[in-house]
Amino acid sequence: MEHALGSGTLVRFRAEGSSMHPTIRDGELITVAPVSIADVARGDLLLCRHRGRVLAHRIVSIAGDGRDRRFALRGDNQRASDVFVGAGDIVARIVAVRRRGRSIALPGGWLRHRAGMTAAWTRRTIVQAIEACRSITVGAVRRRS
Repeated sequence: MEHALGSGTLVRFRAEGSSMHPTIRDGELITVAPVSIADVARGDLLLCRHRGRVLAHRIVSIAGDGRDRRFALRGDNQRASDVFVGAGDIVARIVAVRRRGRSIALPGGWLRHRAGMTAAWTRRTIVQAIEACRSITVGAVRRRS
């Protein structure tokens, strides 16, 4: 799996267990994609190595920088963080689950971050346009007086 991910290939396999219920249910096919540690964000669903096994959990907090980053993980069906991993333990980002014959995208934190940046840019652009219109209108009113 890690060799395929290293070449940029998406990998699918069957999930086992209920720790990520209801997001990922026991026996469903999940799709994972390569991930850069720099792009990992709170809310992402990750596939990680932990104590000799590979597990799927959500990032609930991040501490540190670069290769020293540490990630607190929790299954969606758990009450508290139960796993802490380092940057080197991250295998892939979970991007989709196949349920009842259709694929469901699981965007996670990176998409919310990008959407937030886009929304902030849009707000700034709208505010700048409104301010420009106001200054044109005020200037036109002053010239008439």
